Amino acid sequence: MASSSSDDAKRARQLFMEDNTYFMALALLSGQRSTDKKAGACIVKDNKVIAVGYHQVLSSGGDEYKCHCEYHAEIDAIMNCAHVHGGTMFVTEFPCNECVKVIVQAGIVRVVYLSEDNEDNEDNGDNEDNKDNEDNKDNKDKMKKDAAEKMLKEGNVGCEKYEGPKDDICVGITHTFEDPEETENSMKHFMAVAVLTSMKSRDPRTQVGACIVRDDKVIVAVGHNQMPRDEAEKYTWGRDRNQDNKHLYVCHAELNAILSSTDSRGCTIYVTHFPCNECAKPLIRAGIKKVFYMSNPYWKNDEIKASRRMLKEEGIELVSFNKVKEDIVIKFH
Repeated sequence: MASSSSDDAKRARQLFMEDNTYFMALALLSGQRSTDKKAGACIVKDNKVIAVGYHQVLSSGGDEYKCHCEYHAEIDAIMNCAHVHGGTMFVTEFPCNECVKVIVQAGIVRVVYLSEDNEDNEDNGDNEDNKDNEDNKDNKDKMKKDAAEKMLKEGNVGCEKYEGPKDDICVGITHTFEDPEETENSMKHFMAVAVLTSMKSRDPRTQVGACIVRDDKVIVAVGHNQMPRDEAEKYTWGRDRNQDNKHLYVCHAELNAILSSTDSRGCTIYVTHFPCNECAKPLIRAGIKKVFYMSNPYWKNDEIKASRRMLKEEGIELVSFNKVKEDIVIKFH
């Protein structure tokens, strides 16, 4: 292969997000969807995200039965995908014994957690009865944690604490919604997932991310622009008009997301850049019904014009997501 004239163009991006950091960041970002306890989970298989989940309370009946109506992030993630056997779960907190039952039965082989469940107990005074109640709660919590650890060990499920970078991550998006309380908050979340996913790309010039979502607001796949099998060192990142041109090799974010999904029919895709003509073809064939895009710097290019024509003729709705700037911060502590 001919050498590129620019070493910088050949070199993969030096500042890209490592896999484990991305997977834990995605779990944390998923937890932000919760209106209650900000806990999230992400399941990975063959180094691809296959499911995410977040903590929910499945009742509006008040606080009386709240603890009995909690739907934990780990179980939500497992229920969102039928093929988790052999997968790794990244979770924001060490899973409880009830979640571990499901993790083991579902065939998860590894759990990576960010922190212990350190939710503070309420301070109701120093009297002896309250102290006894707190002691009883501590004993019950220890029994449950011991049971969880035993099930993980006996089920041959590897369990380890996340030891990667813990700096806050700022995900900058633009969107069309000016009221932060609008129901479209979930749309902002999905675009944030696309932006976060783009940070995995090693392209030195353009990082692109995509997120495919079902009508019931479940993420079914994500993707970023990368070289085949993500083997960036084997290919060029240059843009010379010869064989040293990244466009001859790079797999776009939309294609990677579709290939990671078992079924995208009727789904919506959120992309950081408007799809090119080559991406429009698989989007159409995969049954995508709506495209949210955040930027389109090549609006007048023939490839983009052809893309718009194909997508519109197939009745696929195109929505620009580029009016209001907002930063979404992912905190690791």
